Amino acid sequence: MNINGLRCVLLLLAAFGGLERWEAPAAAQSSSLLGNPDQRRPLSLGDVSWTYQAPEAKREIHVNDLITVNVNELATVISGGSINQRLQGERNWNLKNWIIPSPNSLGIKPDPQTAGSPAIDFLVNNTYQANADLQSKESVKFKLACHVVDIRPNGTLVLEGRRTISVNEMNWEVSLVGSIRAEDVGPNNIVSSENVADMRLVKRETGQVRDGYKRGFITKWLDTYAPF
Repeated sequence: MNINGLRCVLLLLAAFGGLERWEAPAAAQSSSLLGNPDQRRPLSLGDVSWTYQAPEAKREIHVNDLITVNVNELATVISGGSINQRLQGERNWNLKNWIIPSPNSLGIKPDPQTAGSPAIDFLVNNTYQANADLQSKESVKFKLACHVVDIRPNGTLVLEGRRTISVNEMNWEVSLVGSIRAEDVGPNNIVSSENVADMRLVKRETGQVRDGYKRGFITKWLDTYAPF
């Protein structure tokens, strides 16, 4: 009997209840050689490797737990602009007829314009040219431990943290607020700032160094309104 004939016989036996294990769930044959042949299972790395170490189970995160945010932000802005504006105009106005009050009545009468017709003749020539180039590069890199202040229904973690450092007359204050996914937290409770959604990062600096390069109020006003 060939293979096709054997298949037909098995199908007939299954159809008429000839196979006792017809109701058993189907399972693919495992290639593993370990264990009882009737209970074969797939091979795993821990079964064949002497150096394999099972990863630590990810612990459950609760409110008020600490998570370290690795802040590494780099912003680069390059901008350039040029404007060349020229205005030229010529005007020639001549008043040929005008009126004056009549001295003998309450009415008005034509002005004889004995001195001639008033005239205005002027020329406007205005040229404006400006070139501007801006190149800015800022980098912020530090680590900040944040508290888990809320866990949303979908599992998203809301973080909030701040740090203040005071050395003599210098003060540094950093604050961070944002949301992360629980699966983005690493084994050491560290998450990268690029995975923080709706991140609000504020860095303030006060003291002698800041006073040395900050702009005065007149300079701020001139930069804001640019009157010239």
